[in-house]
Amino acid sequence: MRNIFLTSCLASLASFSLAAAQDIPVAGVTFGQAEAEASAHIRNACQAVTRIDVADTRFPAASDTEVHLRCSGLTLANGASGGDAIFTFADDQLMLVDARGEANNFRPGPDPAFQIEGFDIYMPDQLVVHTAANRVSLFATFPGAPLALHWDNPAWTQDAITAPSGPFFLAPEIVFGTDRSAMTEILEESCELALGRPIETVWLATAPAEQFQIDCYGYEMAGYPRKFEFIFGDDTLQQVWLMFDTGDIPRIRAFLTAEYGAPIHVDEQYEIFDDYRLALRKDIPEIRYVSDEIAAIWAAEN
Repeated sequence: MRNIFLTSCLASLASFSLAAAQDIPVAGVTFGQAEAEASAHIRNACQAVTRIDVADTRFPAASDTEVHLRCSGLTLANGASGGDAIFTFADDQLMLVDARGEANNFRPGPDPAFQIEGFDIYMPDQLVVHTAANRVSLFATFPGAPLALHWDNPAWTQDAITAPSGPFFLAPEIVFGTDRSAMTEILEESCELALGRPIETVWLATAPAEQFQIDCYGYEMAGYPRKFEFIFGDDTLQQVWLMFDTGDIPRIRAFLTAEYGAPIHVDEQYEIFDDYRLALRKDIPEIRYVSDEIAAIWAAEN
């Protein structure tokens, strides 16, 4: 597992959420395109293309449809070899491109915005190069970052794919009230990449004297690597954010409703479950998990 705890890269990595993806270096192909439009350009750029349609999708960005176009012998817009690539469409929009074999030919320049644990990150291109694996990924939106960093798309080796599944429960070892040193040891086993930083402005409902955050990438939940944000107040775990994608919202709502019953509060931003311990956030796709102490504060306020 790749595990580090740093502060210097956090601001840069957080900029994933602010940047708009740049053009894909394949002639005529851009993020957000429908398959019918993009596929004609992809087929022109590839020696061979295999289409893989995943039934009953659980892909984070897809509510209804998931399609992968696996390309052999890709030629980039500048005439260079692109190796082999997979173009992933979620709900008929191109969301992710993963290419292998000629990663250096995708680099937009010699100097990435930053380097971390073997990954070269180019911003605002939203392009990730894993030099050792000779792999490059481009992603359309921030929730695609954990997939670009740590997902091994089964479409590389399979023509028929069964969508992964699993619950949206926190693992039993994640216990609110756990001290930060003990939680760090747990995350060293669960996260592919972990970045820690002190939070200067304290905002937790418990009003601790100090607040600290660990951002965890590659933590698997419901079949895909995710990003988690672990929030500590006075060195104890008090809140966790799970970052997911828009296609997950109806699945998470169904899961939470089946587990806890109807939400106890609904507004444009949140749906609240389990006596305020859980919240489905909809404007930014997230689940908020909190300690009993924070849940009691919010329950009293509402």
